[in-house]
Amino acid sequence: LEAALTHFQERNGLRADGKMTWKTLEKLNIPARDRVDTISLNLERLRVSERETPETRVEVNIPAATAAYHRNGTVALAMNVVVGAIGHETPTLTSTIDTVILNPTWTVPQSIIKNEIEPKIRRDKSYLRNNHMYWAGEQLVQEPGSHNALGRVKFDFPNRYSVYLHDTPSKRLFTDPERAQSHGCVRLQKPQELAILLLELSDKWDKAAIEAAIDAGATRRIPVPEPIPVVITYRTAFIAEDRTVNFRPDVYGLDAKLAQTLAQKVAAMGAEPTQW
Repeated sequence: LEAALTHFQERNGLRADGKMTWKTLEKLNIPARDRVDTISLNLERLRVSERETPETRVEVNIPAATAAYHRNGTVALAMNVVVGAIGHETPTLTSTIDTVILNPTWTVPQSIIKNEIEPKIRRDKSYLRNNHMYWAGEQLVQEPGSHNALGRVKFDFPNRYSVYLHDTPSKRLFTDPERAQSHGCVRLQKPQELAILLLELSDKWDKAAIEAAIDAGATRRIPVPEPIPVVITYRTAFIAEDRTVNFRPDVYGLDAKLAQTLAQKVAAMGAEPTQW
């Protein structure tokens, strides 16, 4: 019974400790009809998404807060991630990772300056110095290093949302089952391992070279020899590596919005209302 409960917790993104917590009980009490509706909505997402998903890609699933590097159809690296919190949602998108940045600087977004940093500066005049930050005109920049909010590795890809994948000094968040806690970008549990895999076709940037460059501390921009597709998806139901169906919370309420949209389309066609 404990093993079955642990497996259920794993399939639902809960802390898999085999204990009957209130969150576990809440998931157990979700009706089968609701689960069927969740599967239907995710099948609809698959239907309208791109028909051909690249066999080699980096894929992030927002509700699961996980990422995987698929190489020729096989998962070569999997990890937990931290995605955007409510109000700072990580967007779904498709792009191409073209650059790996070692020891990145962080140009702080104006919204974070206004809402978070300026109040801290007013309370503590040494805040910028203590956090290795400086003004460059009207931009606030954090110096590279272990203290940097982007950690030691950043992955750039063109997109209109100005989001990216990156390292983080806050490693403890990856053990939290609820990982929608960022400002919109995706924090990676294993950024250095991913950088090694994406740069493995480079003659210069092997594991030792990457580690040496990180230890040196200088910012380095490295083009990816063969740019890798990146897909950020939203799937609240999916098939895991063990071939079991997994479910995750509708963190951004997109299932509810999709269900409403489909119901309106059905009503517009004059058909009978359908439960999704």
